[in-house]
Amino acid sequence: MAEFCLKCFNELNGTNYQANEVWLEEDFCEGCGDWRPCVMELRPKPLIWRLFDLVRGQFQK
Repeated sequence: MAEFCLKCFNELNGTNYQANEVWLEEDFCEGCGDWRPCVMELRPKPLIWRLFDLVRGQFQK
């Protein structure tokens, strides 16, 4: 499956999804060619995974 950042995804599909409405993961966007959070699924990421990402991000700085 092709991965697109939220901006490119919305432009390609004519949608207006917000970041809290889709599952985002850091990946290479095939639309703009940047490493950005890309749409993985059209459902919100579960709270436990969002908390895990938040904690993991604190240690990567």
